[in-house]
Amino acid sequence: RRDMEKAIVDQAAELIEQAGYDSDDCRAIVIGAEGWHPGVIGIVASRIVDRFHRPAVLLNFDNGEAHGSARSIDGFSIHDALTACQSHLKSFGGHAMAAGLRLDRQRVDALRDDLIAYANDALTPEDLTPILRIDAECDMSQVTLSLVDQLKKLAPFGRGNRAPLFCLRRAQIADTRRLGNAGQHLRINLRHQRMVLQGIAWRKGELSPQLPAGVNVDVVFEAKENDWGGNRRVDLQVKDLRVV
Repeated sequence: RRDMEKAIVDQAAELIEQAGYDSDDCRAIVIGAEGWHPGVIGIVASRIVDRFHRPAVLLNFDNGEAHGSARSIDGFSIHDALTACQSHLKSFGGHAMAAGLRLDRQRVDALRDDLIAYANDALTPEDLTPILRIDAECDMSQVTLSLVDQLKKLAPFGRGNRAPLFCLRRAQIADTRRLGNAGQHLRINLRHQRMVLQGIAWRKGELSPQLPAGVNVDVVFEAKENDWGGNRRVDLQVKDLRVV
């Protein structure tokens, strides 16, 4: 299932970049192809929104129909957008952040044109820039299992109650290692004085050459518990980082 998801994400991203759907004057994405499995197309739409930070509709083409899933960004109701374009649709349903839809394949281009026009009116280029809202800056000595245990009391986390984000300033890279079948993820060890913390940066493996040992970085992360083999430790789920 993961291999199928990755293959569709890669294919979708290639289609988007080749068509220029990631440009500032194209503030929504509508793409489709034959053979995109309905069981993963929703999560793939979410991955596309994460990568390109704009509303996205992904469609599977089958027997003259197009059916699929839509996902959105904060501040843009994909349900309202589809309502405005419903003359092209056979059916749709959902809410502000996610929807499902079905239409004739021959109507896909018209849907794309109208949805992009709607999004271009509703969104600015600045809205397409993802924003990380940091809850607190900390130093490495404060990132402990006690902190993780306190954060658990705030769970469950989700869209209405997002997990707190923390920032470490000028942490030093001890080493990095690419993970995953294609090296798409990045394991990062950070050092400050005599302390070392481990982190994982999902889908950021390509940053490895920019992060040699000894480089200082600012890191934004979620504090997570790692309980591998009965040994508890804190793991950083890295959301973003920059060399300083």
